[in-house]
Amino acid sequence: MGIQVVFAFLLCLAIGAKIGPNAKWIIAGLAALIPLLFAWGFYKFNVGTYNAFIFLSIIQLPKAFQGFTKSPTESSIGIAIAIGMIAYVWYVRGKLFPDFAFITPKKFNGQYVFTD
Repeated sequence: MGIQVVFAFLLCLAIGAKIGPNAKWIIAGLAALIPLLFAWGFYKFNVGTYNAFIFLSIIQLPKAFQGFTKSPTESSIGIAIAIGMIAYVWYVRGKLFPDFAFITPKKFNGQYVFTD
């Protein structure tokens, strides 16, 4: 997450510089804030953060296939990394919160049951 914060900050700093002198700091700060919030949520063991990461990653996965015909090797590496990250976060969330199904708590006989 730290590398992603730095990368997002520097990339958006360059993009914001084209807009204006103050815009670069605002855009870069907002872009760096999102990965920092995910890192904070992971650190605090917040199940909503794990669910949001999985959900947002799955939604972004089809974009990885857009350049597949032009550069299949690079796209395959990116897709493998994305799927690996989704699987890892899903695995960790399953170990930390065994009472959760895909996004919501599990139901047994129509009732929500949580373990201690």
